Amino acid sequence: MSKPRLTVDELNAFKKQLQVLRDRLIAKVSNLEAEALRAPDQTAFEPGEEPPAHEADPANRVAEDAVAITILDSEEQVLADTVAALERIERGVFGNCEQCNHAIGRQRLEAVPYARFCITCAKQAEASSKATNSSK
Repeated sequence: MSKPRLTVDELNAFKKQLQVLRDRLIAKVSNLEAEALRAPDQTAFEPGEEPPAHEADPANRVAEDAVAITILDSEEQVLADTVAALERIERGVFGNCEQCNHAIGRQRLEAVPYARFCITCAKQAEASSKATNSSK
């Protein structure tokens, strides 16, 4: 594969898409942080709604908190990847695989605009990760 031949218009479109995604993720991460880190007795209630006298299922609360933290971690990673993609645009290397330096296909960039690797290197990294995890 060769270097990507993204036009200025395509780069600007990806930049705008990434900026919108970044802004949305910043808001979402902020909300998830507030939810995941709230005190156990600070559950959100509608105005005029009374909180329950006791929490019916503490195990359910623990499970909900674990899910919120997992989602928060995932969203923070996508946010970091999005910010890194915007930095790659500024450095003039957006669309190049960080592993092999070949072009990342347009279809992949359209699906995952913050992609760091071409599909071949991404599959290799995933296979390597699975092999490492299964040997533990």
